[in-house]
Amino acid sequence: SALDCPKDQAGRYGETSYLEAAAVRDVNKDVVTVFAVNRSLEEKAELSISGLNGYVCTEHIEMTSDGLDDANTASEPARVRPVAAAPAKNGVCGLKKASWNVLRFTRA
Repeated sequence: SALDCPKDQAGRYGETSYLEAAAVRDVNKDVVTVFAVNRSLEEKAELSISGLNGYVCTEHIEMTSDGLDDANTASEPARVRPVAAAPAKNGVCGLKKASWNVLRFTRA
């Protein structure tokens, strides 16, 4: 698997990709789960997933916020939390800027 995406300089850490993704397959349930992070602070991204012939995206969970300093507090305990998002269509999924995502694919 390979990600073709823009890169940025991350100070002492050198060049880093705006997108990172990893996938796992549950062979017992025949489910593929993709974890994806969009590190860009300014741009949404499009993640195109190939090689999952016969699978359909049944779930997309994302966690993001308009402010990078946003946090859950006693008065706003659910300010930053995972929420349901539009599932990928035909293996293509939109990722909001500065977001963490879970995409679940099941056999069609």
